[in-house]
Amino acid sequence: MLDANKIFERLHKEIRKDEESLEKLQALKRLKEEVKHYNGSDKIVPFEDIYKRVKNNPPAEKIYTGWTKLDSILKGIRKKHLVIWAGITKHGKTSLAMDLTFKLKDYNVLWLPIEESAEELIEKIVERGEEPPKSFAPENITSVDTDWIQFKIAEGKVRFGTDLVIIDNLSWVSPVNENKFDNKSDRIEQTVRQIKALCNTFDIPIILIAHVNKNSRADKNPTFEDLKGSSGIGQIADKAVLIWRETKRGSNGELEITNNVNCSVQLNRQGGVGNVKMVYRDGHFTEEEWEETSGSGDLSMF
Repeated sequence: MLDANKIFERLHKEIRKDEESLEKLQALKRLKEEVKHYNGSDKIVPFEDIYKRVKNNPPAEKIYTGWTKLDSILKGIRKKHLVIWAGITKHGKTSLAMDLTFKLKDYNVLWLPIEESAEELIEKIVERGEEPPKSFAPENITSVDTDWIQFKIAEGKVRFGTDLVIIDNLSWVSPVNENKFDNKSDRIEQTVRQIKALCNTFDIPIILIAHVNKNSRADKNPTFEDLKGSSGIGQIADKAVLIWRETKRGSNGELEITNNVNCSVQLNRQGGVGNVKMVYRDGHFTEEEWEETSGSGDLSMF
């Protein structure tokens, strides 16, 4: 004979299952009615509608670097683009970005020089006997998190009409809610994600200078995989340029750094990839083929 308690338990489960099914069915009916009249900004539309809008949009505004070969690969830096500008320490990342600033005088470039102060950057320009580029920077760095960066970008936009931001560099920036990240890769990815969100918020491109891994070989052009946090960055960034100064091994195995520079575009959502050879002279970079060199180059590069 079946136990009465077991029969009751089984019937109760079946009744509860029926009630849950009925609730789900009623909820589904309400949802269908709601979406039928939904008109939010994220509503689903045919590709044809998007096609018509995109086709009739004015051409996207683009910033060109002024280096012809590099521009032919990059196809311009658009608003909301996050550009990673990376390389080995002392291989010219900051110097190249500063030279870019000289070329982009109409864009009121905002510098956030966290690794090397604005005064140190300007000292090198003074030593060359040059006038500074038309650019702006905080007088002091009082924080290094993305909330502070957001405030500075807003200040730059309102006070000076900033159209491009350069952050130097990623290793020094902390994401908001940093304590919840378990490892360095998560921290880097979240920082880059928050900076990309600032590109979207302010409708502005940001060049984010970054380091490659410490074990990257100085005598070999780094690849995107050498970039710290490359897997996360690759999902978020729009473009990535890897900068490398030609470095050779001398007869005794010592490293000899020249003023020949290779700019390697290795990630590009709108455009191609490829290498552009440049030569560094007196603080500025010129696109030209390398001549045979020996010995060390100018070590005063940023």
